[in-house]
Amino acid sequence: MGKNASKLLLIAVTIAYSSSVGAALFSTAAGYALIPHLSISSTADGLKELPAAVFELSIPQIMPVMSALVFSIMIGLAAAWTKAELISDLLEEFQKIVLAIVSRIMIPILPFFIGLTFCGLSYEGSITKQVPVFLKIIIIVLIGHYIWMTLLYTIAGLYSKKNPIEVIRHYGPAYLTSIGTMSSAATLAVALQCAGKSKVLRKDMVSFGIPLFANIHLCGSVLTEVFFCMTVSKILYGTIPSAGTMLLFCVLLGIFAILLFIAIICTGTVYYYLFAPQFHPPKTTYIYIDRDDTVDSVYNKVKIQGHLKKITGFKWMVKWRDYHKHIHTGRYVVRPGENVYHVFSRFYRGYQEPMNLTIGSVRTLDKLARNIGKQLMIDSVEISRAMNDSVFQHKIGYNKETMACLFIPETYQVYWNMSVNDFFERMQKEHQKFWNSERLKKAEDISMTPEEVCTLASIVEEETNNNSEKPMVAGLYINRLHSGMPLQADPTIKFALQDFSLRRITNSHLSINSPYNTYRNPGLPPGPIRIPSPIGIDAVLNYAKHDYIYMCAKEDFSGTHNFASNYVEHMRNARKYWKALNERKIFK
Repeated sequence: MGKNASKLLLIAVTIAYSSSVGAALFSTAAGYALIPHLSISSTADGLKELPAAVFELSIPQIMPVMSALVFSIMIGLAAAWTKAELISDLLEEFQKIVLAIVSRIMIPILPFFIGLTFCGLSYEGSITKQVPVFLKIIIIVLIGHYIWMTLLYTIAGLYSKKNPIEVIRHYGPAYLTSIGTMSSAATLAVALQCAGKSKVLRKDMVSFGIPLFANIHLCGSVLTEVFFCMTVSKILYGTIPSAGTMLLFCVLLGIFAILLFIAIICTGTVYYYLFAPQFHPPKTTYIYIDRDDTVDSVYNKVKIQGHLKKITGFKWMVKWRDYHKHIHTGRYVVRPGENVYHVFSRFYRGYQEPMNLTIGSVRTLDKLARNIGKQLMIDSVEISRAMNDSVFQHKIGYNKETMACLFIPETYQVYWNMSVNDFFERMQKEHQKFWNSERLKKAEDISMTPEEVCTLASIVEEETNNNSEKPMVAGLYINRLHSGMPLQADPTIKFALQDFSLRRITNSHLSINSPYNTYRNPGLPPGPIRIPSPIGIDAVLNYAKHDYIYMCAKEDFSGTHNFASNYVEHMRNARKYWKALNERKIFK
């Protein structure tokens, strides 16, 4: 059927038009035959006059309806031709406002308006005079519907050589729904179910024909409207329009139905490709637009990653909005069930979704640069170049040794396409936020700068992973600093050697000539030996006060330490640990 869809569509339009005109002519003939015998009165004598309104709200027209219609069409076309984004956005916002007024105000009060209208008609006496007539007309129209349906079913049965009863006998629910609602849209779902039960109808033809004819085959509406128009003419003017007038009316009504169908098809097509759900990823996904992306590469990413059902609407928007001139880098969200219009608008306007950037407590700046490069659009080389640039370091208040102090390990919400400068500006802001007045006061109380606190915190974190023990270790090193004793921190030797796999520091390692050798150089090293975490920094600022100046890893390899206040006790702890190392054959 797919290959003959265009042919079927043309046939459907022809049948719908012919049937609609035929129904109109049938209704016209019935009107001339029946309406003169219904005793319809055209006088308004005996009707009561409604009392004067106590309050009346009158809102004058800004402009005539036709003027407003023409003006709106011209503005819409001009905005589309000139790609006037501001006007388009204003029109979209105005549409939302109007829809809000209709949905929240007009629709809720509509039942009251209808009810009051009937109250007015009842007071006047119009209902009692005209309702009996209209009841007769409704019955006549219903009979006319079934006569016309019988004719259509007979013709269809003769053409297909199938028994139409096999279709009709399943259609009871659809007929009742149509009569009750007077809506083809409301009946559509029921009609599909009923037609699906018939053995003489092809399933593909049912799914194609039922929705199509529900929108274009308006013979029922045409039949009803023609008969009603003739009746109203009789009521108002006392006469039925001439045969020539009715013939012209029937032809024009059929043409109107076709134009309505074309409008529905165009509107439906636009709605399907732009506003109907087209994106069907298994879960919320993110599409990354890089600096070297083109329109074609964006097409591929959107189609593959977004599981786009039809790319047609996206291509329309790309061409209409000149997207090749407005490709914005970034990380854009695509959720299941979203439409093309909303997704494209994000791409076109650069409305990207923020992401979580994690700054880790790593040992070297090179590793930090690699980690950042894996998370953001900027390359790790760009980050590394800036971090190792002495001019840039000096500009933000650091040197190559203290540069690690800038970073506070945490997870931050950022935009994926942020530049190098934006990244460092954000890190500076987060650094200032972390080093609040309270932390600065605590650093001052222990006679340290924030950089010195970070340096000591990095050593503490290399010594122990046990957070509860970190204040103890910090207190031990502060005791050494205050007494003028070298720190003699093994992690600084590993950093100086750039060998972080060492588990046993020997005398041969202690001879390295490096400012980070805290066995040979008094005080703190020139900078951190890793990027310290907030927990490590706070452990230094809130260090445990005790008299320990020695520590040694516990012989159970638990990651904690034995502390001592004198050298004899310390050597006793050290021999336990060396013995455990020897037993495990750990010599380096």
